[in-house]
Order: sequence, then C-alpha cells, then structure tokens
Amino acid sequence: MENITQKENDLFDKWGHHIVKDGVVDIELFMLTKIKILIIMKETNDYVNEEQDLRIFLKKGARGATWNNIVRWIYGLKNLTQKTDDLWQHISYIDNNKRIQYLSQISSINLKKRPGASSTNLSELQQETANDIQYLQKQISFYKNINFVICGSRDVSNLVQKYNMFGNIKFMQHVNSYVKIAESEYSNAIIISYYHPQVRGKGSSKEELFKNLINAIKDYFNNKENMFVD
Repeated sequence: MENITQKENDLFDKWGHHIVKDGVVDIELFMLTKIKILIIMKETNDYVNEEQDLRIFLKKGARGATWNNIVRWIYGLKNLTQKTDDLWQHISYIDNNKRIQYLSQISSINLKKRPGASSTNLSELQQETANDIQYLQKQISFYKNINFVICGSRDVSNLVQKYNMFGNIKFMQHVNSYVKIAESEYSNAIIISYYHPQVRGKGSSKEELFKNLINAIKDYFNNKENMFVD
C-alpha cells in the first residue's frame, strides 16, 4: 500500500513555517473506498487539536457547523445512482458517528496552512497560496485516482484554477444553481466549485445545498451540453 501519509508528513517537515497538517484522514479507508473525494478549503481555525493536525480532528468527527454539510455532499457523491430525495432522507440527520464514518474516507486540505480566524482574510489566503504553491501542488500530486474535488468557495476554486493545481482547467456554470464544474487535465477527476459549507442566506438551507449540488452533478453526467454553459 502506498504510504501517502508518510509522504504528507515528509512534505510538512519541509514546509518552512508553522502549519496545521492535513490530507488523508484514514489511509486504509481512503485506499479501499471506491469513490475517492478530496475537499479543498481556505484555512482551518486554531481550535483543531493539540497536535495541530486536521486529519486527527476529522477522524474524531470534527464539528457539525462546517462538516455536517460536507458529510452530506460526500454521501451524495458516493451514491449518485439513487434518487436525490431518497439520498436526502437518509443523510438529512448527521451525528458524530456519521461524521466519523464519512470523513474518515476522504482527503481534506487547506490552501492556507496556518490557522486563521472565523472569517478568512482574502489577501492573506492569496499571499500564502502564492508563497506555498510548490508545496501545495506537490501535496495534491499524492492523491491519485481522485474522482471528485470539492472546492469550498469561489475563492478556493479561483486559486485552484489560477495556479493550475489540476492543470489548465475551464469551469462551466450549471444553469440552475451555483455549481461550477471542470475536468482535471491530468486525470478523470471532476473539480466542483461550490459554496462554503457554512454559507448563509436565501437558498442556502442544508437541504437546498445538498440537492442543488447532487442534481447538478447528475446533470453533468447525463446532459451537460444543455445544463452547463461556459
């Protein structure tokens, strides 16, 4: 079995400044799962844990405020052949056990590895991404055979695209939702640009966020010529 975790840790040792480690949560489950998912977020708060390791935080179930919606999205992407309403009925309620179950199967990274506040400073995010881009690109290269990449905000997907983290990609906009999708230049991975999981406002209930995302992905596979525009 490829030791991705060791590669991650070796890279973090070279990073050059204090960081919160991240990446594959449980290497055995990640390698075994059929649908592999990478979550890319802006940054993490400073409460993660004493080890300053997002992987440990997620393996213990993390916190519902951010991660409940992500668990729902993970479940939906792993079960796209089922009806969206049926998926929602199964995953609408999330507890810590469900978070542990599904978060343990993924890889999750932050562009800005130093912890931040509850609200991201965009200029800091952009600057640290630029400074660390060689490390970030190296880390992303560890995650082979990824099926879906979820970018948790337009700020994230803009930087992913700007720095060619998945090659020279071009996003297409879903006609009925906020979802944008691109295909990796290097693999079969689908890159998804979406809301931050804690988004607030009209049209951002947990059910709407789930159904809009899953229905858009289904549209992409079934009828992208009519449902997506450049």
